[in-house]
Amino acid sequence: MQTSIARNIAQTFAVRIAIFAMVVFNNVLVSRWLGPEALGVMATFLMLADAVNKATGLGQESAILYFVGNRRFPERDFLGTLLPLGALVYLSGSLLIVAIVQFGGLQLLFEPTEIPLAETNAYWCIFLLFAAIFHEYGGNIWLGRQQYWRYNGNLLFRPVMYLIALLLFYFSGKLTATTALIIYGISWLVPGIYIWFRDILPVKIRFRREIIRESLRYGSRMMGARLLEFLIFRQDIFLVGYFCTQSDVGWYYVAVMIVERLLYFAGATETVLVPAAARTAAQREKVPAILRVNLLVISPELRCWRSLRLFSCRCFSAMRSKNPCRRCWRCCRE
Repeated sequence: MQTSIARNIAQTFAVRIAIFAMVVFNNVLVSRWLGPEALGVMATFLMLADAVNKATGLGQESAILYFVGNRRFPERDFLGTLLPLGALVYLSGSLLIVAIVQFGGLQLLFEPTEIPLAETNAYWCIFLLFAAIFHEYGGNIWLGRQQYWRYNGNLLFRPVMYLIALLLFYFSGKLTATTALIIYGISWLVPGIYIWFRDILPVKIRFRREIIRESLRYGSRMMGARLLEFLIFRQDIFLVGYFCTQSDVGWYYVAVMIVERLLYFAGATETVLVPAAARTAAQREKVPAILRVNLLVISPELRCWRSLRLFSCRCFSAMRSKNPCRRCWRCCRE
């Protein structure tokens, strides 16, 4: 068993090295071909779709990994109950995106001159959300089954497909922020379709109360950790957009994404160990402690949010002292 786990970790790590190289290469191409402003708009909407997914996902991606892995419920029953839950998650996320666009959310992240470009791309976040949910659910089902080779191969296919599409649209002269967002979503959706139609569908829809209750119970506890992870690694994109311009977001996004991808290697161990641990009795006994740990860590984070806003404002004002953003001066005067 130890040899098998070590081999799977090594294989996953090797695949992640290849993915890292592909993603960095793709980011460099996109940054050069789109330019900083269009790239900033693309990055903002990618992060917005990700934020909505974390805020409305009910932790179901974690519940899939846990319950498929520990085989507590018959898999077909669990997957049949997952479908209506997934539809509910997608519907709530879509409504949140519409509310953000309709009630002035874009004005917080974009300058008046950038609003037309933002409005053109805003509703593509709904498509990005669907693609992310579809792929993530399917991928975690494979992980729960410990089908690591298929899972890693599917992840490796995504940046390859994205690169091919980028080249086609660039050399045809049709590469814009909108088409780049569409390509990104398709690079998630197509591998997700492959997973579902190869190994999962058809699934009969079911409404088993016990599965719904336990899935929501476990997922809600994991949801806090996912939100905290987003705040740590992604809130800066929105802060740059709020205090500066989308061109600044574009420059910042390229640098941060390349650096953050270095953390991608550490996930190889987690990818293999979490599904394996889900099948142990010891892991099940630790589930009630997850919520308490999440609340303990998130509470100080929320308390620091106001001070972070002021600190970030002053930092960006100093960085842009020759042409300070009006929002920064107004915030600092407060």
